[in-house]
Amino acid sequence: MSNNSVTHLIIGGDGKATSAARHYADLLKAFYEITFIEFEGDGDYPAYVAERVALATLANPGSRGIIFCVTGLGTSDAASKVPGITCVGPLLHKDHARRAATSKNANVITMAIEGDGQEIPIQDNLERIRIFLDNVPNWDPESHSAKNMAANLALDKKYRRI
Repeated sequence: MSNNSVTHLIIGGDGKATSAARHYADLLKAFYEITFIEFEGDGDYPAYVAERVALATLANPGSRGIIFCVTGLGTSDAASKVPGITCVGPLLHKDHARRAATSKNANVITMAIEGDGQEIPIQDNLERIRIFLDNVPNWDPESHSAKNMAANLALDKKYRRI
């Protein structure tokens, strides 16, 4: 599963997904250096862990962040608020995983642990994580998607998010 480009992962989970995040971190530590971000806060608020994973990812150039959440939606939204972070997720399909790296140049992804009221199989999420990490070196800064990302950044600047 190891990728020559990414060697360090920052992993965390919101309140309901903390134990799942720990389990994924344990599975991935055979292939990557892992920094685990503990959930701290009252309740299940995704912003707590999302901000901490995003900041740790920025502080470790070349690393990638993975945030686990029941749906992946709240954590994705929260992490995307941190300047310098491109967070994509939840990665529910293999193609989403590939495009998060090749089309969006994401430095943080979110993974859902449940979908349609059922737990998402661990092997399915691990496969999507592998596809994402294996495609990180394939980002093309001259691609059509890169121009779309530049337009998104211009919107962030226009509305003073960054």
